[in-house]
Amino acid sequence: MDTNGRYPGAPEGVFKVLVFKGVSEPSRLGPPPPEDSPEYGAWAARASEEVRNEYIVVDPIYNDAATTPHEIKIETRGRNEMTVDVGKAVRIRMH
Repeated sequence: MDTNGRYPGAPEGVFKVLVFKGVSEPSRLGPPPPEDSPEYGAWAARASEEVRNEYIVVDPIYNDAATTPHEIKIETRGRNEMTVDVGKAVRIRMH
């Protein structure tokens, strides 16, 4: 668990649980060459122009503190575990 999306762990208290998962179609250019190779610059330029489809695959209600139904209570004693049900997979285009 990260607090504010960047700090490992969390202090005691009750927190909203936000979940985001996105996927993108693989590049048609294939894997990048090593960054120190002469081919990398040309590959990176083509990759920056490539339009790839990107999708959200978890319902966006779970990525908004105003709409997520999930909360977790963090206590200093014992284990703080939680399983989050985010419903059926969705496929929402991001662009």
